[in-house]
Amino acid sequence: MFRLMGVLIVVIALVQANSGYVSADFELENWEFYKALSLPLEMEAEEFVEVYPDRDLYANSKADFDDLRIIDSQSNAETPYKIVVLKGADANQELDANVSGLGFVLTKGSSFTFQLKYENSLHNQLVVVTASDEFLASVKVEASFDGKTWELLKDPVFLYRLKPQGQHNGLFNLTIDYPENSAPLIRVVVNDVNLGDLKIDGAKIAIRDEVKPDYIEYSYSVLSRSSVAGSSDNMLVIDMGVIGLPTSRIEFEVEETNFYRDLLIEGSDDGMAWTSLMGNFVLSSYDTPKLVAENMIIDYPEVANRYIRVLLVNQDNAPLSIENIQIFGYSRTLIMNADRGSSYLIYYGNLQALAPSYDINRIYPYLETNKLQNARMGAQTTNLSFKPYAPWYDRYPWLVTAVVVISTLLLGIVLVRIFRDVVRSSR
Repeated sequence: MFRLMGVLIVVIALVQANSGYVSADFELENWEFYKALSLPLEMEAEEFVEVYPDRDLYANSKADFDDLRIIDSQSNAETPYKIVVLKGADANQELDANVSGLGFVLTKGSSFTFQLKYENSLHNQLVVVTASDEFLASVKVEASFDGKTWELLKDPVFLYRLKPQGQHNGLFNLTIDYPENSAPLIRVVVNDVNLGDLKIDGAKIAIRDEVKPDYIEYSYSVLSRSSVAGSSDNMLVIDMGVIGLPTSRIEFEVEETNFYRDLLIEGSDDGMAWTSLMGNFVLSSYDTPKLVAENMIIDYPEVANRYIRVLLVNQDNAPLSIENIQIFGYSRTLIMNADRGSSYLIYYGNLQALAPSYDINRIYPYLETNKLQNARMGAQTTNLSFKPYAPWYDRYPWLVTAVVVISTLLLGIVLVRIFRDVVRSSR
């Protein structure tokens, strides 16, 4: 009896284990949607092309496009691809330099100077190190090849660490970016100190190699505005229309100037349960004789929620007039090696699919991808061969029947044995 029970348990476990996910292999009936690809008209017989996913793919695919498959419609062969997220890159190489003028509280007209140890070194960024708590200083940056004649590179630049009273977060800037230069001498001269004491404890000079991220703007269905009961805070709720669009940036258009607001940002798929996004988010604008600066762009951890909620903490201030917002996410591009004589279909919409693993993921770093031609996707089409995923007990009804019958028999046998044992013990 126990052997039979063991066999039954093993059979059920094997069936269930093999039904949770389909393999990475392509079976037409498991994919709900597809789109036709139009290759570039002027392309080589075979070359790498790129495809930009559209709203349909984001809304109806798994996260990170794990279920996406590209099929050659003539040979039915699977075509490898790679998804690239265009987040950009920022590489800083610090340069060796002697720095004079450090360790003093800066005053109007004072300066500190970098002397690079190696000639012809390119540089475009300075970073100051200070333990000063709150300050605001205006400076300019100059370059020289001989220490006598100085060329102005940037003026003015504001160095600051501001902590508005009663606010949770603060604003700061300790970095100076300037046009790329090879002069061996760089001097930072103080125009004015408008707030506090700024003591420069250290400074670095570097060459910054920045590849800017590529953002795509998403349209949203609804932008609702409301006030928070019992406070002066106001709230924005952005409805993206679908789940799946990866957003990470909001740009605000605000009527007012000279303000500082802490923000709280949350995401939700249903508009009921909300998850707070981690980060210090500040919306600010300064337009004064001593400081001109603004921060109207809020970057937050990437989410694919349908709803984004923004709470503006106004404290005792009047609510801001938000004229408009724009919402963005990092662009994605799909890179594949295409044959001009082939026709390709992109299949997606399989929540049980596993992410594929292709050699192109290892080859990609060695490809030239700056000037790839674009292949375009057609309209979304429903796959008529699609069979919705069903749990194992719906796909194997005979097994359910067998389990019920065998379980009933086993239970009956157990009850009979118990009854016999009771009768024997009573005699």
